[in-house]
Amino acid sequence: MSFDSREFSLDDGAPYRNYQFARGVMRWLYTSSDRDRAVGTQIFRTVRGGIADDGIRQTGEASVELLKITAPADLEVASLFRGVPPSSEIALTIFDRHEGESEQVVSWVGSIQSVSWPKRDQAQLVCQPLSARMTMQGLRQGWEPPCPHALYSVWCGVNRDLYRISALIQGITGAAIINGAFAG
Repeated sequence: MSFDSREFSLDDGAPYRNYQFARGVMRWLYTSSDRDRAVGTQIFRTVRGGIADDGIRQTGEASVELLKITAPADLEVASLFRGVPPSSEIALTIFDRHEGESEQVVSWVGSIQSVSWPKRDQAQLVCQPLSARMTMQGLRQGWEPPCPHALYSVWCGVNRDLYRISALIQGITGAAIINGAFAG
């Protein structure tokens, strides 16, 4: 049988999920199955206490599509968020698979947004989908064409003291400050 025929079957399906967390070259592999699962050269480990999610939603709205994963409090990838969270994101890919099938399907891709510990023995990982990045701002340095840096900032390189004027204010009209030295 194929993945699709098992997936749409009324009684032949035996689904489980494989969770792959990645940060650079580091990988954490877990399965919702009752025993460790080998996929190629990778081994997805069973988690004592189980690992599960609240279901994948595809609404087109990134804030609604947050995925919550429940796992034991001592899960290695969750432990990275104790104290200060990691400086780089931890990606998550979820694979759906059926018992006895060699085929697995990518069902969700995203990253960990936050981790909390609602119970002493439980961690909750809140993950945002890859589509959430579409709503993020793009380039932020765009205030002027020849130079993307703020005037007089460390990266700008213009010396503020060379353009400083010491003068007394001779008059104020609305938002304008008047002094003859400013004309120079």
